[in-house]
Amino acid sequence: MNAVQRKLGKVTSTSNAGWRVNTFNFTTTVLMTQKTVFEQGEGTESFTFEMDGEKAVLVGWNIQSLDLITK
Repeated sequence: MNAVQRKLGKVTSTSNAGWRVNTFNFTTTVLMTQKTVFEQGEGTESFTFEMDGEKAVLVGWNIQSLDLITK
C-alpha cells in the first residue's frame, strides 16, 4: 500500500463499481470493486471480505492500475 500511495498519491474520489456475495462450505465472502481516482492516476480496487458472524473481515486487496505500473 505504501508503493501505491508513493506512486499515485492520495485518494481524491472513489465510486462503487460492483459487488457480489458468495457462500461456500458455510463461509460467506463479499467482493467489492471500487473505481478510484488518486492525485496522480487511477485504478480499480478489489476488496475481499469474509463474514465472521455479523462482522466483515478484510482478507484480500488488489489494485489494477496502468498508472501504477508506468510511474
